[in-house]
Amino acid sequence: MVHYTIQDSNPDNVFDVNMTSGEIFAALPVDYETTPFHWILIKASDSGENNQQGTNINVTVSVY
Repeated sequence: MVHYTIQDSNPDNVFDVNMTSGEIFAALPVDYETTPFHWILIKASDSGENNQQGTNINVTVSVY
């Protein structure tokens, strides 16, 4: 099973990620006029006991 977590670039915890599906969602209201773009680093890792594997992905969220 793969687990997803936000690693960095989430000031004020504006965004959250569903740990099992990887779906990213706004946990707080977002305002285009204040911040039109957000950058988030997501980590995906498996639950292997002996040799846990993982990767990171940079996500850009555009607010319209």
